[in-house]
This record gives sequence, C-alpha cells and structure tokens, in this order.
Amino acid sequence: MEWSCSGTGGYGQHNGYEPDYDNSTWDNEIRWCSTFVEMVNEMEPRPKFAIVCGDILDAWPAKWRAVRERQKADFYKIFEKLEVPLVCVCGNHDVGNSPTVESVTKYREDFGDDWFSFECDGVFCIVINSQYYEDSQYVPEIAAAHQSWLDRQLEEVKSGKYQHSIVFQHIPWFLQTPDEPKVTTISHNPFGKTCSPSSQRRAFPRFSADITTATLAGGITISWK
Repeated sequence: MEWSCSGTGGYGQHNGYEPDYDNSTWDNEIRWCSTFVEMVNEMEPRPKFAIVCGDILDAWPAKWRAVRERQKADFYKIFEKLEVPLVCVCGNHDVGNSPTVESVTKYREDFGDDWFSFECDGVFCIVINSQYYEDSQYVPEIAAAHQSWLDRQLEEVKSGKYQHSIVFQHIPWFLQTPDEPKVTTISHNPFGKTCSPSSQRRAFPRFSADITTATLAGGITISWK
C-alpha cells in the first residue's frame, strides 16, 4: 500500500487590524476551534496527535499584548478539552515578523519549545520555526542554534530507523516550484506568503526527497514520495 500524507489547516480570519482591534472579538474562531476539538475527540480510531501549524494567536505579540492575553486564555480554554496531544508550531503572529529574544521567550513560556522532534509509529516528525529563515536579525544566536539542531535532526532521519519523516513549519518554502517568486501577502495567494528566495536557496536543499517524505506548512503539504 502506498503511504500518503495530507494535512488540513484551520484559519482564523484576520480582521484587517481596524483601529478598534483592542475591543475586537473572535466568536467565529472560538466556534471553529471548538468544533475541531469535538471532531477530533469523536474520531475512531483516535489520531495520535493534532497540530496547529502556526499563528496560534492572531494579535501581534508586541503591539496588542492585552488582546493577545485574552486570545491565549480562550485558546487554553478550548484546547484543554482536546483528548489527544496538541502539537504547536510557531508562526509569525506568534513571535512577530522579526522575532526578538523577548517574543521568543514569551512564546516558549506560553506554548513550549518553538523547535523539537518526536517519533510516532515509525514516522520521525520535525517541528521547525520558519520565522528564523524570514528574519533573524534580532536573534542571530537563537537562529544559529536552531539551524545546528535541525542539521542534527536531518542526520537522524538518514539513520534508517524511520519509515518516513515529516517537517512541520508555518511559512512554506514555496507553493509550486522552488524557483518561484516570493509570495508576500494573502491577497496574492489564498494560502498566504512563502519564504524568501534567499531562504529557499540556503535552507530548502536540506529537505530533499532523499531525506524527508513531506513538509506540512500551515495547510500546505509538499509530498516528496
């Protein structure tokens, strides 16, 4: 039987950041997430885990801290009812477009590590923070540590101990082909933006078909096999 990997992502709609964002609500997102939790809990057989591929919260960490705390409280309240483990992937709304030591530290306090790996039924899963490939100017040491760790994970993949390997990240390397221009906004593509060409050239070749089976990025699945 041919092995396949597919993924779906649930997206909350950004409200355009109108002037009254401080007093905004997110009733639709609460309803969608609650429905997701109910659906997962009712699945037979149960999935091994559920995953949120980034932008766990909508409010930017530096600009709308009070709103972010309200959103975080609702996130906790909803997902504490989930009956399988929840894997959280860090997105740009979680640490900012230009991550700082403060924003990364706060993310880790709220949601755990922003990079890690685990094995599940013969599949090696690697969770990375794609924001370090977008803009690491304020966190060069953290980004370097992330890259060093990732290199070790990809060596582990090549050990032959796993049937498949999957990389989870927020921003995809590309949508169609590695040489395509960078997609910068959701208005250019319904799936949102992609990593910069320089990031693609620097990092993407590490994820060749000889190493990883698929990359799941915020609802986009790139399957190599």
